[in-house]
Amino acid sequence: MIDKAYGVMPMKILAISGGIRDSDNDSICKEALLGVQEEHGEIEFIRLPDLHLENCKGCKICFKDTEEREVCEIDDDLWWLKERMEAADGLLFSIPASRRGAGSLFHALIDRLDVGEKGRLPYWESEFDQDVLEGLPGETIPGKPAAFLGTGGPEFPIRLRWDCSLLAQIMRWRVIENRVFVRTKCFALETEKMGYAHMVGKALARAAMEPEQAVYIGDKGVCPHCYGRNFYLNDCAQKAVCCTCGMEGRLEVEGGKVRFHFDEDQLDRAYDTRAGMAYYAREAKNYQMIASKMKDSYKYRQRQKFYQNFIEGLLPENSK
Repeated sequence: MIDKAYGVMPMKILAISGGIRDSDNDSICKEALLGVQEEHGEIEFIRLPDLHLENCKGCKICFKDTEEREVCEIDDDLWWLKERMEAADGLLFSIPASRRGAGSLFHALIDRLDVGEKGRLPYWESEFDQDVLEGLPGETIPGKPAAFLGTGGPEFPIRLRWDCSLLAQIMRWRVIENRVFVRTKCFALETEKMGYAHMVGKALARAAMEPEQAVYIGDKGVCPHCYGRNFYLNDCAQKAVCCTCGMEGRLEVEGGKVRFHFDEDQLDRAYDTRAGMAYYAREAKNYQMIASKMKDSYKYRQRQKFYQNFIEGLLPENSK
């Protein structure tokens, strides 16, 4: 429906804070939401620590082929949160660093969302001769815009940005910013940082109105595809793999700056492309077929029986 007052489609931005109540993370979210309001957007605010979120139990019920695509035995606030996220046109997260990365609560959210319709790859839902591309979204469908503004103490590199990228990839969101503010103990009085959060809120609102035009506004990082800065070097340090998009290439110094270079065909193996999702889905699907045959063997069943009878896990004395 068109908003008669402004002549644009109304949009809603949901901000989620992962920090202590009334902390810098809360302030960042609320300052960004002020920017959203300037773009005439609706706003919602959720504090992640206020929710009851349990850890994944590893029961794999969500992997089973059922009429309902998402099934989980855990009864907590995740489903309420998912409804809020799905109803929003754009999302902003402000997550504090804990031991240089996102804390356990944020990782619990990643684990719980990495199932069902949005998270799991479709290889176990299709016949062996069916092309996995049939179960993937089209490249032309833009992802929901999301921005991440983390907080951390040290100035040396931390993995918080990568943790946020992981959540975005699972949910197939389009990241427009992924930044970590360092030395944030009095954010409300740091004009430059607050101004940046305000600007991100405005940019996120505009991206939500026109997802096709959404662009990454943060620093360009090292990887020219995903702008990531986290890399894995192989044993001989001859090749580098971007930990964010999964592409393999080379780290080279140009003009005193490190740059990541990769062959063009590597784009077909990036986690955030349709071709990349299909590539890893096919790999997993083929392995699943091999593993299924191995599990049907007498040798496998005997080995598993041996391990089951070898030793039991310890439990506290008062455990039920």
